[in-house]
Amino acid sequence: MKNRLKIVVFIIVVAAVILIFSGLIIYFSLNSKNNNKNNDSNQIEQINTINEMRNYIETLNNAIINGTSKDNLIKVLKTDKFDESLIMTGEDAYIVSSPSPEIVKEYDLEKYISTAKNLEENLAIKVKENFTYEITDVGEMPDYTSFHITYRSFYYDSYIKDLFAIRNELLIRAGYDLENVVNNAQFIADLYKAKVKAAYMLNNYIDNYVNQNETASTILSFTNNKISDSAEEFISYFLNLTGGNYNQSALLTAEEELNAFLNNFDLTDPLAL
Repeated sequence: MKNRLKIVVFIIVVAAVILIFSGLIIYFSLNSKNNNKNNDSNQIEQINTINEMRNYIETLNNAIINGTSKDNLIKVLKTDKFDESLIMTGEDAYIVSSPSPEIVKEYDLEKYISTAKNLEENLAIKVKENFTYEITDVGEMPDYTSFHITYRSFYYDSYIKDLFAIRNELLIRAGYDLENVVNNAQFIADLYKAKVKAAYMLNNYIDNYVNQNETASTILSFTNNKISDSAEEFISYFLNLTGGNYNQSALLTAEEELNAFLNNFDLTDPLAL
């Protein structure tokens, strides 16, 4: 009887040991597979192929040149560290960005809003038609991949600087001391009026900012071969496409040039359309 009991106990112990070891083997096997999957997933997320990078350059071009919402532009650039005045086209272009609905209603800015939309449409046509680009070389390094890009784009940097010069002069003629302004609702409304009026005045001269044949080149690198790590590179590329790398600077930098331009308009009411 005792011998049978010993045999039964022995069998139970052996079975328990086998089950424990089997469980451990299954656990470590599954854990190893999960780690491999996670490593593969991270690699897929972090490392981008040459073709993916080429496609992303096209995504950048579409967002910058053809226009998109500000929120989507931030997603594409991987950062919100840029001046809104650089948004050339699209629903959130600088020209169409407007004050709050309350200020629009209080100061009756609907005419300015509709005018701004028409001006943006005309500007967008010029910006889109003026843009060409070509990837001329690709350099692959362990920590980055670089694309040498030759491009031609609208002289937006020159355009927006002239717009600022006109806008500020209109505000001065409307009675503002720009070194001592109070940023209240009245000033916000008048600032918007001056911006739209400046764009309206430049509209007939917009061909002066069309780039006929000047090309520029830049190197766009994907840091760590990852799109997600390349925000600084994307911002630099953004600045280049807006015209920051050309020989043509603002056309109305000198006071006499600005005054000669303004003399083409009746500015009895400086902010009126």
